Formats: sequence, structure tokens, C-alpha cells
Amino acid sequence: MKCAHELEKAIERLGREKVSAFIGEVIGGSSTGASVPPPQYWETIRRICDKNEVLLIADEVMTGIGRTGKWLACHHFGLVPDIVVMGKGLTSGYFPLSAMAAPESLVDPIWKKGKYFLHAQTFAHHPVGCAAGLATLKYLGRKELIARCARMGKQLKHKLEKLLEHPHVGDVRGKGLLLGVEFVRDKRKKTPFPREKKYVEAFVAKALGNGLVLWPNIGQADGTNGDLVMVSPPFVISESESAEILAKFQTTLAAMERKFG
Repeated sequence: MKCAHELEKAIERLGREKVSAFIGEVIGGSSTGASVPPPQYWETIRRICDKNEVLLIADEVMTGIGRTGKWLACHHFGLVPDIVVMGKGLTSGYFPLSAMAAPESLVDPIWKKGKYFLHAQTFAHHPVGCAAGLATLKYLGRKELIARCARMGKQLKHKLEKLLEHPHVGDVRGKGLLLGVEFVRDKRKKTPFPREKKYVEAFVAKALGNGLVLWPNIGQADGTNGDLVMVSPPFVISESESAEILAKFQTTLAAMERKFG
């Protein structure tokens, strides 16, 4: 919760008249390894923004469209942001498409002043992209894949929590099928491996050789040190495939322990 209160301190330091908006990932993406804030975090952020007349923008590019087991990660916290930005899963990766959702109370004043939103990039307002987005949303709803993501995410996380028995695994976290595994040198102190060891680079290379594709990231501990991988399989993953992920993870960890001690 300390991070939430840092926002209020920052606004006071800068002056509320100089702060127009606060933007954040509702659940951490790859930079923090699917970190899930405590239940009161976004409630506190919402209160601080309202108090200081600061817009709250939810970055749902990675977490939205069902990835965390609900249509938006906001729904886990009862959060109603002023603006939501989405992408990635909006077309299931078949076409580059992003979107912004905002209430009329924010958009109408711009139109009434004769202004408009200028979007002039390569894929802007592309009908094929919009068609792909609509098809994706309809398919997700028709096949009830968001509920399936929540169900399979719980199963996979439960399986991956067995990795906590290994001395190199400091944490397993996330929601739905957006999961993160953090590696540590000292399990009790949660001390990360020194960056020069390049632990996660060696891990993902070994995992790939074992048939497991993972998304690595570094620096979450202090900006330089820290190793983690993201585990974000498709919504249609089966229980046997979840078990296979665990087995390949365990095989890779055994090899890493022989190498790093």
C-alpha cells in the first residue's frame, strides 16, 4: 500500500494543477511479473485521483480481454477508471488493433469545441482490424473462454506453486492465465541473482531446449537485478498441457541448480 500513498505525495510535490492523469497497469505485466496489488490498492488510488481531480487511466493492453480471468483486470477490484486502453488480445493477435474507452463526459467537451481525436498512424481506423476485433469478442463470448481462462488459470497456478519447493523460486503469482515466476539466489531473504550471472537468460535457453517457451524479464528487484519469467498460455490450454508445463519447468530448474548451485 506504500506505493499507493506515494501517488498522493507526488501530486502534492508537483502541485495538483500540474497533474492531469495517473496511468497504471491494473495487474503488473512483464515488468513486475504479474504482480497483483492488495485489494485496497486501487480503491486508494481512485480516492486520491478523485480528491485531486486527476484522471485515472487503466492500462489493460496486456491484462484486458480476459487474460486475467475477467473481461478486464479492473473487474477483480471493482475499479471504475476514467479511461481504459486496450490492445493485444483485442484481436487475439491476428491484426494490430488497440482501443480507448472513455465516458461521454470526457469526450463530448472536445467535440463541442470543434476538436477531434487525431489518430494518423499506419493501422488507424482499419476496417479489417475492427472486423477482427469484433470477431474475437464474439468468439470469446460464444465459447465462454473468459470463464475457461479463470478456471484453467487457477489450475495452472496451483500446479506451478509446487515450484516453490525449489531453492531458486522465490514467488509464483498472477491472475488467470497471466502468471509470473520469480527467481532468487537466497530464498529466505528473497535476494536476487546478480545481473552479471544472467540467470533468466540461461533459464529460458535451457527451457527452450526442453520444449518450453517462456517470456523473460529482468530488473524487477531494484531496476537492475531480478529475474523472472511470464507464463501466459492460450485460453484453450488443457489440464494435461498444464501438467506438461510444470514437468518441463521442473526439469529446467534441476539443470539450473546443477549450474548455479
